[in-house]
Amino acid sequence: MKKRQNTNVHSLNTNKILEHNIIVWGAFIVGFDDDDMGVFSEQLEFIQPLSVPVAMVGILQALSGRPLHERIRREGRLKDDEAGGIRGAVNLLTSTNIKPMHMTDEDMASGFRYLVTSLYNYGNFAERMINAVKLEKNYDIKGRNKIHKKGILILLRLLRYYLISTETKRIRMFMRSIIQTIIHNLQYSQTVFMHLIVFKHLKTFEEQGTSETSPSANAYDFRCVNTSASRA
Repeated sequence: MKKRQNTNVHSLNTNKILEHNIIVWGAFIVGFDDDDMGVFSEQLEFIQPLSVPVAMVGILQALSGRPLHERIRREGRLKDDEAGGIRGAVNLLTSTNIKPMHMTDEDMASGFRYLVTSLYNYGNFAERMINAVKLEKNYDIKGRNKIHKKGILILLRLLRYYLISTETKRIRMFMRSIIQTIIHNLQYSQTVFMHLIVFKHLKTFEEQGTSETSPSANAYDFRCVNTSASRA
C-alpha cells in the first residue's frame, strides 16, 4: 500500500499521551495478506490494555485506482469493484473485495464480528475508559463551562438510553463509569459523557453491521487460536 506502518506502538506510549490530558482514539485494520485466524484474538489482546476507549476496526479494502487494487487484480484475488467495510453500506461491514490468503471469506467475517463485538461489549469498553480516566491528570480549570439548552437535552437523552433500559449490563457500565470518574478524576466527567455518547452510536453501528446470522462468530472459539501457527 506504500504506507509506512506503526509497528512499535506500545501501551506506554499511549499512557504518556493520556497523562498530558490528550484524548487518544485508535483505528486498526485486519485482513492483510499475512493475517490468519489468529489475528483477531491478537488484535483484541493488543488493543484492550491501551486505555483507548474508542477503537475503530475495519477490514482491508482494495480501493479502485490504488496500487493495492491493481496488485490484487493481477493476483486474481479481486472479488468485485465494490469495497465493503466502513466505506460501503452498513450491511457490508464484515465484507471485503479482497480474497484472503490464509482464511476463508466466512472466517474473515466471523473473526471480524468476534473482534468488534468483544471490543464493544459493555465491560471491555468500560475498562478501557476507566483506565483512561485514571491516567488523566487533574488540571486547573479557569472559569466555568456554560450549559446550554441543547447540551441539557443531549444529557437527558443519554441518561434515558443508559438508565431506562432492560439491559442490566448497560446500566452497570454507565454507573460504574460515572462512579469511577467521581472517585479518580471528576474533571474528566465531560470527556466521559462524550465517550458514552460515541459508544452509544458505535454500539448501534456495530450491532447493525455485524448482526448477520451466518457465519456466526460463536461458531469458532478465537481464544483457542494458536497465534504462533505458521502463516506459510
